[in-house]
This record gives sequence, structure tokens and C-alpha cells, in this order.
Amino acid sequence: MKSAGSAKSPLCQDPLHGTLGDDPDRLIDTRQLAILLDCDEQTVRALVRRGNGPARIRVTDRVIRYRVGAVREWLDQRTERAA
Repeated sequence: MKSAGSAKSPLCQDPLHGTLGDDPDRLIDTRQLAILLDCDEQTVRALVRRGNGPARIRVTDRVIRYRVGAVREWLDQRTERAA
């Protein structure tokens, strides 16, 4: 049986909607954020490293997570309105 976080799970394909997106405190990983943004993980890491990405949580030296609510806020801040 596959867990909700496995690569084949439909729940992780769009981490801001459905079961994963119901809780703004839910944590997603860099891979899930890259799927959401339709970019590769290196792009996400570069955005965060330059201070242009969503706030991250360093769980350990090697484990980074993002709160769904923080990602939503970051996307809202970056949304450009038509003039």
C-alpha cells in the first residue's frame, strides 16, 4: 500500500488543493512545491536561496518543508493584477 506522500499518489500532484490543501499548516516538500509551480526542484531551491521564494522550515540540516498557508500567501503576493 502506498502512502499519501508517495510519488504515485494523486494527493501530492496538487498540494494546495484537496486533502493536502485543507490545512494551511500542512507541510509539503520541495518536490511537491516544484510540482505545484510547474518547475524543477532546482528552481525552487534557487528562489528560496535568493530570498524570493516562500518561507521555509528547516526540519534538519537536510530536510526542508513549506507550510501550505505560507505558499498560498507567497503566491498571492506575487500575483499581478491587470491594469
